[in-house]
This record gives sequence, structure tokens and C-alpha cells, in this order.
Amino acid sequence: MSIAKTKLKGILKEYKDEFDKRSMASRDAYIKNLRPGESIPTEGRIYNVDNHREYFSQRCIEIRAKADAVLDGEINAIRAKKSEAPTTEAVNAITLAAARQNINKDDIDDLIRGFGNNYQSYRSIQDLAQSHHIEFFEDHPLAAQEQSLSDLKHSIDKYIGIDSADAGRVSGGYPSFLEMTIDSVIPD
Repeated sequence: MSIAKTKLKGILKEYKDEFDKRSMASRDAYIKNLRPGESIPTEGRIYNVDNHREYFSQRCIEIRAKADAVLDGEINAIRAKKSEAPTTEAVNAITLAAARQNINKDDIDDLIRGFGNNYQSYRSIQDLAQSHHIEFFEDHPLAAQEQSLSDLKHSIDKYIGIDSADAGRVSGGYPSFLEMTIDSVIPD
């Protein structure tokens, strides 16, 4: 398992553990202040007693910052790969193909197979295909991965917070969904 996966899953666990700790502490404090005839509070939420909600909100900001740092590192690594220059061989092959009058889908496919692993080469081949009116719908895997990481970051940012806790998303299926998303988005 990659370091980023391990860190993110640890961060999600830290959030869940913090929620459980604050939830129990705030419930206990609430029970201590009960008056006769008042209902015992339910488990699984954070009550606004002894500043537990404020403390939890602050911890969420700190935990979210940790998750953001991990995901920003992954996104920056993808961006660095996307900016790598193509090989001289790729530049020569794409330049020669661009100088030709007749380019077909097979020629584009051959260029992609030979040089499409580099993002800059891929984009040049994509532009070449478009200039010859050849349909080319696929985006480079690095661009798709960057978008998936950005989407994951947004999901985790929304998940780690008091609103998410109030909505009951800390336990149940949502954390498992996030872990599966982490597994599918971040390579091993």
C-alpha cells in the first residue's frame, strides 16, 4: 500500500476516533447536567456542552489540513509528471507526422501507442488528430488521475467536519465508500 493511502486512511481513522471521543465526552457532560424529567441524550452526536463542539470543529480543521497536505502532494506529483518534456524521438515522430498531408486514425493510434505515455506528447498527438478532423475523445490518464484526486480531496474536505458529523456520516457506509475511493484513486 502506498504511503499516501496509508496516511489518508489513518487520517480518516483519526477523525472517527476524535468524533467518538468528543461524542462520548459531550454526552457524559450533558448527562451530568440533566434535570429531572429531561431525556437522556442519544449516542453518536456531539452536544454543545463544555465547548465540545467548538473543540471538535477546531480538530476537524487540523485533520482536514493533514488530508489536504497528503492529497496536495499527490496532485503536485501528477502535475510534475504532466510537465515532463517529451523525448527527442517523440518530438521528431510527432513533427514528421504533422508535416504529412494525410493522417488517419491508425497513424494517431500508432503515435499514441509509441509516445502517449508522456502527457506533453499525448497532447500534441491529440492536437494533431483534431487538426485532421480525427475523433479523439480520451484524455490522458494523468489528467484523469489528477481530476480524481481533486474530487477525492473535495469529498474528504466535506466529510471531515461538524456538519458531516451532525448528518451522521462519521459511521456507517460513507467512511467505507471513502476508503474504497482512496484505494481506486491512489495507485499502490
